[in-house]
Amino acid sequence: AAKSALEQFVNKVLHLAAARIQDMGTRLLLGSKLITQIWACMKCIINTLSSTLFLGRHLDQLIMCTIYGVCKVNRKQLTFRHIIEQYKRQARASPKVFREVRMRTAEETPQDIITFYNTIYMP
Repeated sequence: AAKSALEQFVNKVLHLAAARIQDMGTRLLLGSKLITQIWACMKCIINTLSSTLFLGRHLDQLIMCTIYGVCKVNRKQLTFRHIIEQYKRQARASPKVFREVRMRTAEETPQDIITFYNTIYMP
């Protein structure tokens, strides 16, 4: 029963992530190739339940970092500022999500999403 509850939770997170990625991809005018790569990366992060990336963090923080990282690898010109601007236009978007990202421990002062990306997501 515990495993099926966990599987249900992971499936809900995957579904939400897919919807958020599709919405952000549309807002950012990303092609299907980039959206597919972003989705593949997020599935890896979500399916690695031991991933410390999720610890105390919002799904949207990881999605924005993944969008930026995949675009950077593909040499697609896209700034974090533009990603954040489009994120703000989504339903239920909160400035806290990009301004106050948990670092390594709960005791550390939260930092902005760019600091998180540079020091933890892609060190």
